[in-house]
Amino acid sequence: MAMSLFLFIQEPYDIEYIKQDASTANLYMRNIQDIEINHNKITRITTAKESMKYKDKDMLKSVHVRSSEKGFIYDVKSDIAEHQNEIITLKENVVIKRSDDTTFKSNQISYDKPNNRFFCKLDFNITNPTYIASGSGFTYDLDKKSIIAHNIQVDYEMEK
Repeated sequence: MAMSLFLFIQEPYDIEYIKQDASTANLYMRNIQDIEINHNKITRITTAKESMKYKDKDMLKSVHVRSSEKGFIYDVKSDIAEHQNEIITLKENVVIKRSDDTTFKSNQISYDKPNNRFFCKLDFNITNPTYIASGSGFTYDLDKKSIIAHNIQVDYEMEK
């Protein structure tokens, strides 16, 4: 069971309620920190400079997520994160670093929650100690553990 704590950094809490309109934010918050705790340990810390809740989506600006999952520590940064229709999209200056020295960079990546897959429609670059991969888009199905990449180029270092 996960327990999320919303800790608002500013005093007093900086929340502004705005009229219900799809084009304007209904709720606006600044300097957010969300801590997720599972089984008596912190598994994810999310911070953002701004959060806006619209009628049909949520948006965060200047996002930083640090999480522990499946034996790895992930450090995720992007200028914008949107959650709409069960799809989470990171936009602009997306950098995902994993504790095994693997780094993913692009200007956009999305996670489709119902289908448990990541997809990217823009140029991307992945580096780690043994290879450098780049391409112009991909779909990674987490259930099937399969990836379909477009215009991929991989530079791989062979063992000596």
